[in-house]
Order: sequence, then C-alpha cells, then structure tokens
Amino acid sequence: MVAINILVGEIMMRYDYDLSRSAIKIEQVRTMPGYDEAKSISEITKDISPQEFETNYRIPLRPAVLRGGVTHWPATQLWSNLDYLVKKSGQEKIHISKGLALDFLLKHKVSKKLLLKNRHKFIQTMTVKEYLKYLSTQYDPNTILYARSAEIPTSLLDDVGVLPCCSEAEFNNLLFFGRSSFTDLHEHSGSDAFMCQISGTKEVILFPPDDINAKALYRRPGSNWSPVRLFNVDLKKFPLFSKATPYRVTVNAGDALYIPNPWWHAVVSLDDVTTTTVACFFPPKRYDFKSPQTRSLFLRRPWASRRHCKQEQIVFPSWFELLKKSFL
Repeated sequence: MVAINILVGEIMMRYDYDLSRSAIKIEQVRTMPGYDEAKSISEITKDISPQEFETNYRIPLRPAVLRGGVTHWPATQLWSNLDYLVKKSGQEKIHISKGLALDFLLKHKVSKKLLLKNRHKFIQTMTVKEYLKYLSTQYDPNTILYARSAEIPTSLLDDVGVLPCCSEAEFNNLLFFGRSSFTDLHEHSGSDAFMCQISGTKEVILFPPDDINAKALYRRPGSNWSPVRLFNVDLKKFPLFSKATPYRVTVNAGDALYIPNPWWHAVVSLDDVTTTTVACFFPPKRYDFKSPQTRSLFLRRPWASRRHCKQEQIVFPSWFELLKKSFL
C-alpha cells in the first residue's frame, strides 16, 4: 500500500491507493461505521404514475427503489445467458477498467477530466466475447477488471427500454458489467440517475447531499468523489465520518434505483456472479442550493447553469446568495 499527500483546504490528509487491489467484497463494506444503523429508502411499485413520481420523488430529491421497474425490458430475460451475449455482440469492443477509478485518481492526483484524458493508462479494450470468457473461465479475484461506464453494444440496444414513470430516463445510458464489482463514494455532478439492475444483486449505500455529510465524506471542492473508502474506513484519518448519515438498499434483478442529484452513493455486488447494470442519466427537475455540491457546480458553470434553470423554469438564486452559502 502506498500513501500520498493531498491538500484539502488547509488540512493535509494522507490518502491511500492500491493499483493491485483485490476485488472488494460486501463483507468488507459491512465493517463501515454506522452500517447496521443505516436508514432505509422508499420502495415503490413499477406502476407509479409519472405525475406521482415527479411530485413525491423527483422534485423533493428523494431516492427510491422501483421494485420490478425494468422487468419489461428484454435484457432482464436475455442478458443472463452468456451465449446470447456472445452471439449478439461477441465481436463488439468494450472498455474495461483495470482497478478502481479512485485508486487511479489518487495515485496520479488527477481530476475526473484528466482521468478521461489519461484513460489509456487505466482502461483496456476487449471484445465482448473476450471479456465474457474472462468472467466465466479466467476470472481472478485478486485483480479488478470491470466494464464501468461503458457504452452499451449497439447490437444490444433494442433489449433496453424506458421507464414509464420517467420518460426522460432514456437519456445517456451506460453499462456496468462484471463480477464482485465495487464503485467508491461519488455523486453525479448535476444529473439524476436510474440504476437499472439487469442481472445479479447489488447493495447501494447513500448519503444525503447536505453540508454535514459533505464534511463527513471529506468532499474536495470541484470533485465528485469522496476519499473515504467504505470497505476500510479509518476514523483516525477521517474522524468526521462518524457524523455521516448513511442509507442503504438492496437492488435486485429487475429493480431500478432512483438516485437524485447530488446524493452520494457507493455500489457493491452482493454475490460473486456476473452482474449487469444499466445506468440512465437525465437532467434533474430541481436543484437544492443547500447542497455544497450544487453550489459548487453552479459557481463553476455559471452561465450554462443559469441558462438551464431558465429553460426548466427552476428558480436560480442570486450570485450573492450562492457565494455567501459557499464560503460562510
């Protein structure tokens, strides 16, 4: 394990990274302080109306799991059959992450923008057939190879549908595909999302996007990642984490988890099988300017943010209010 120093405001912290990390297991995440006391989120049925979903969840920015929300997608019946995937898309190429994204960010002290620029150091390209062979017959739990934020192969796009309660959720669909997967704490930088579970089961741990949790998760200005690793929380390094207020939910195959902007969340597989997730990103109906991430986002992109608010008829605070809430 190697340690590096990163300046966070006026406080120097030591953050650890490990590019040779083994796959993260749910048992490691369950050691997180506060795990057993985590709150539950709302469960709703797939027949909820668009108006009810918008009024009760999108506008209040309340996360909820839509039980059976994507069982009507052909993918939920077809993608667990690896032979089907090989036949339909075996020769299409897919980008595979070598390790956890946050380990790479910490090692190279880069932003998400620079991560994309240097993705050749972190990403390798395989055909779907090659990756499926790795997952089924060559899988090594001591390494991490994971299709993270990959484009859905074009031959499989017809297997993915829409969510009747939110037609906007067909915007920008991405694929997450692998075994024993884990994604560190992050938020979506101005987008709402549905995490649509196609196969396998995952657990998601969420934190509200308020000032208390931003401090507890040691949020860095301009970053949408938290350096707190839920599989190994060190309260000596991150003592404020004890004040965080976690929520957690199990997302089964066929479920869709609504994650409003900008709730923090981490995702971990519950079993050692191939799991497939489709993430749908779309613009929020409302911005909460009590959230430090939202204030930071609008200060970084002032004109685009103001234009978006005008288009969506969202009340935009004065620049003075934004600055005052951000720095006082």
